[in-house]
Amino acid sequence: MPRTGRPKSDNPRNIRIVIRFTEEEYKKVKEHAKKESLSVTETIRKGVRSMLESEQ
Repeated sequence: MPRTGRPKSDNPRNIRIVIRFTEEEYKKVKEHAKKESLSVTETIRKGVRSMLESEQ
């Protein structure tokens, strides 16, 4: 019987980090995410990618 479900990723996101924000920082990130129609997680990833790309 064939397997069902999502295929395995070639580059899985299997590293988890915990970060802490002040209420104000979180509010700003959440508002930005809503404005861009992104999740808070994707907003943070996008910011990190942008920072890393600008350093190169």
